[in-house]
Amino acid sequence: MQLALTSKHQHCASGCLWASPTLFLPAPYWFEAEASPWTCVRDTVPCVLTTTDPCASCARWEGGQAVRLAGTEATQTQKS
Repeated sequence: MQLALTSKHQHCASGCLWASPTLFLPAPYWFEAEASPWTCVRDTVPCVLTTTDPCASCARWEGGQAVRLAGTEATQTQKS
């Protein structure tokens, strides 16, 4: 069952299309998983997040599937 995101949901790493658990990323990124459990993969070079506080006000936050395996591409529907 998938829950629809509403305005009641806060922007957080666990609900962002671009956030991935650091442990699922290829080396050397996954080595930092214990200290930084989330990584933003929105840009070409992944950005390991030492805190997820920036996610709350990120202008590029997009609701979507947070968990993806390393080596797979995220797909998103183009907005009308």
